[in-house]
Amino acid sequence: MASFLRNVVKLRQNVLPINMAMRGSLCSRIRQPVCCIYTSNKTKDAVTVKEKLHDANITGVEKIGDADQNWISYGYSLVDREEDEWAHHMLMFCAITVVICWGSLILAYYPDFKDVAWAQREAYLELARREDGCLPLIDANLIETSRVILPSDEELGDFEIII
Repeated sequence: MASFLRNVVKLRQNVLPINMAMRGSLCSRIRQPVCCIYTSNKTKDAVTVKEKLHDANITGVEKIGDADQNWISYGYSLVDREEDEWAHHMLMFCAITVVICWGSLILAYYPDFKDVAWAQREAYLELARREDGCLPLIDANLIETSRVILPSDEELGDFEIII
């Protein structure tokens, strides 16, 4: 059991630096090859992880680096860092500046498109006119009775009228 734990610790020591180096752009772009890691004592048959990666044509362990080492993609492009950042910044500019800021200003200063304020002003003006003229506020004969044409009793027949 103790030898097993020692082998696991050695395995972690061998793999951890390479995984930390590959955490950036390389892992998201290609699959890691299956490589054998020998944890036994090194002999001339033993192969290190770096040699296995080099044999698998992944020479980016040393090249990963400087600029792309800590790059985490925004999800717009997994290959090109500049395109990914440009797309993210452009989308955030459009979403925040154009849609939220300008959209809220347009909605705040948009004219009264349902004429709610106009109808309320007209109602207050009509009430003031009726009060000044000593007229009832609501007239029972809104439409003159001479203009209303009702059907005759013969035209109604036995149609039930509910008042």
